[in-house]
Amino acid sequence: MSWKYWIKIQGATESTFNPVNTLAVEIPIFGMHPSYEIESGTEKSMSGIEIGQRKVRVKLDIECAPFSTWDSGTVSTETTMYLLTQILSRKFCRAIAPDPGANDKKLPDRYRDSTNFPITTGLLSSGFNFSRCDVANEKKWASGLEQMILTIYRKELL
Repeated sequence: MSWKYWIKIQGATESTFNPVNTLAVEIPIFGMHPSYEIESGTEKSMSGIEIGQRKVRVKLDIECAPFSTWDSGTVSTETTMYLLTQILSRKFCRAIAPDPGANDKKLPDRYRDSTNFPITTGLLSSGFNFSRCDVANEKKWASGLEQMILTIYRKELL
């Protein structure tokens, strides 16, 4: 089956993502929803005035396309286990645009259209390096499917 949107998740042993030490998997997705967490801290100056600082941590909820529990198609239980055991266990992880290939794989519009979404496209332009990943896997067994949702938390604060 041909999917409209894709994402590539990479895991590497060093921050440069040298191809020799990097594993990756491309996953078809329905879309990505950004949300934001405000991380703030207050300090007191020498004169006793409180100084507040607010930084934003971007979080992406990536809703993956459902996959068959018995088939070994584009995404399968094997793909999910490979992502969990091999890629996400690496010291450095990031989400990037997929390789287009013959299927014209691409990110959703707001992550690749720099004319209309100049700030949003910047989130993935050089890779969305993430420090934490939550995985939810939902069973939809009446249809013989499972669906995974990845929530990734950007390493850098805005």
